[in-house]
Amino acid sequence: MGRYIEPSDIYDVRIYGLSSTVVDTEIVSTFLEDSESIVDSFISKRYSMPIVPTSLTNVPVILAKITKDLTAYELLNYLYSQQNQNVNNWVVGMGEAAYNKLKMLADDTIRIVYSAGTVASMDLNINMESNLEGIPPIFNMDSDYNTKVSSGLLDIIDTGRQSAS
Repeated sequence: MGRYIEPSDIYDVRIYGLSSTVVDTEIVSTFLEDSESIVDSFISKRYSMPIVPTSLTNVPVILAKITKDLTAYELLNYLYSQQNQNVNNWVVGMGEAAYNKLKMLADDTIRIVYSAGTVASMDLNINMESNLEGIPPIFNMDSDYNTKVSSGLLDIIDTGRQSAS
């Protein structure tokens, strides 16, 4: 049983051309687990995990679609590239589209929305690195009118600018 889709959901999409007589459910389950791990690794960059607290409860449509496409992509790629070395552009395109959606989720270009219209909670504890270690971030640091900037820091900034000239 998957977190985002069931193995049987792969068989429900006729365009994939897969059925339980062609591919055993255990094999589909293996590829489904891999796909869900990939999805989780991308979305964990921005979202509090788990996105779906209980398996298959209120699964966002975009995660179900991406998981289904990734599972089918990996499965079809495995099945047919093993038997012949032909590349199927449709299968490759499906995989690329799924990975592009995952990148967009990770980069916050698009967001995960539940069917009720609520947005999944973002992880606000994202670690950001700075090259100004030990210096607190202050808006408009270069302003002489900013009383939060110490005069020593302003001297360091001014000295740095003079040496760069």
